[in-house]
Amino acid sequence: MKKFFLEAGPVLRALTRSRAGAVLIALQCAITLAILTNAIFIIQDRVRQMARPSGVDSENVFSMRVKPYKPGFNLANDIDRDMAAIRAMPGIVDAGVINSLPLSEGGSSGRIYQSPDIKPGDGQFTANYYTDDHSLGSLGLKLVEGRGFLPEEVKRGDRTADRGEASIILSQTLAKKMFPGGGPVAGKTLYTDDGTAQHVVGVVERLQAPWISFGELEQAMLLSQYRLEPAYLVYVIRSQPGQRNALMPQVEKKLQELDPDRIIRSPRTQSEIESDTYASYRAMAVILGTVIVLIVAVTSLGIIGLASFNVNVRRKQIGTRRALGAQKGDIIRYFLVESWLITTGGALVGVGLSFALSWWMVNTFDLPPLDWRYVPVGVLFLWVLGQIAVLAPARRAAELPPALATRSA
Repeated sequence: MKKFFLEAGPVLRALTRSRAGAVLIALQCAITLAILTNAIFIIQDRVRQMARPSGVDSENVFSMRVKPYKPGFNLANDIDRDMAAIRAMPGIVDAGVINSLPLSEGGSSGRIYQSPDIKPGDGQFTANYYTDDHSLGSLGLKLVEGRGFLPEEVKRGDRTADRGEASIILSQTLAKKMFPGGGPVAGKTLYTDDGTAQHVVGVVERLQAPWISFGELEQAMLLSQYRLEPAYLVYVIRSQPGQRNALMPQVEKKLQELDPDRIIRSPRTQSEIESDTYASYRAMAVILGTVIVLIVAVTSLGIIGLASFNVNVRRKQIGTRRALGAQKGDIIRYFLVESWLITTGGALVGVGLSFALSWWMVNTFDLPPLDWRYVPVGVLFLWVLGQIAVLAPARRAAELPPALATRSA
C-alpha cells in the first residue's frame, strides 16, 4: 500500500503530459457516479414505498362493482340482500360496501379540522372512505383504539349523504397529526370544511389513501355514510386465508343469480389493485437498473480502452523498466495507481454533480432528495470498478518481455 501511494506522484506527472484521454475518462466517471447514486437511491426509495403495507388484508380481500340496469331498481334493498347472501357463504369472513379502496387510484379526499373556526393553513389532508358498519371486518383493518361503526350510525342516501354529521374512524397516522399531544382519541370531535362535526369512534393501525401520489398517503379515515348510487359503491369481500381465488367466481355467480338484470364489473383482488398501481414504480426500477448496467459497462470499457492504449504507447517505457529490474507487480501497480488517480478525479467532480442532479430532480419531478450516504458508497464502487477494469490491461503490460517491448515498431 505504501508503494501504491509513493508512485502516485510520478504517475500524476505522467498524466499531465498526456491528459486528454484521462480527462475524458474522469468526466465519464463523474457522470457515472452522479447517475449511479441517484438511480440506486430512486430504486431503493421505490422498493421501500412498494413494501409499505396498505392496512388492508390484501391477500384475502377482493372487490367488485354492481351496476343494475333494470328500471325501478331499489339499490338499498339490493345491497341488504346481497350482503346477507355473501356473508352467509362458507369461507367468507365479512362483506361490506365502500366508495373506494386503498391504492385503487380513485376516491375522495378533503381536509379535517380540530375546530369549526377554520383558519388558513389549519387542518390535515385526508382520504375519505364512505362505508358501512362492516368496514373493519371486510377490509381486515386492525383496530388499535375505540370501536367500529354501529349499524344505527350508518347513513345512506343520495348525493347529499356525505354532507352531515357522521361517526369516523381515523388511521393512526392521521390521529397523531390531529392530536399531537397524545392520549385517547376516541370520543373526540373533528370538523369538515363546512364546519360539520365528525365524531371519532375508533383508530386503526394503518389505512392508506387511494393514490400513491397523495402527499399524505397514510392519512385516511372511514365515515359511517355512503351514497346509494352504483358509481359510488364497491362491494368489498374478505375471505378465509387461502380461499380468495376460489370464492371470487362463486360470489360473482351468486350475485348474478340473485338478480340477472345487472352487470357485475371489475372483480379484482386487493393484491392485483396494489400491483397494478405500483406497475409504474416497477417499470421505473427496471429502466433505471438497465441504465445503471449500461453506464457501468460503458465506463468500464472506457477505463479498459484508455489503459490498453497506454500499454501500447508505453511499450518501450515498460520494456526499459523491466530491463532495469522492475518486477511484474511494479508494472501492474503503475497502471492501478493511474486508474485510481483518474477515478478519484472523476469522483471529486461526481460528488458535486450527484447533489446537483438530485437538486434538479427534486425541483422538477418532486422526488425526495438524495441521501448523502449513497455518495461515499458510490465513490467506493467507482474505485473498485476502476481497479478491476484496468487489471487485465495491466497484467498484459506486465507480461511483455523486455526485449520485445523495447524493439522499435
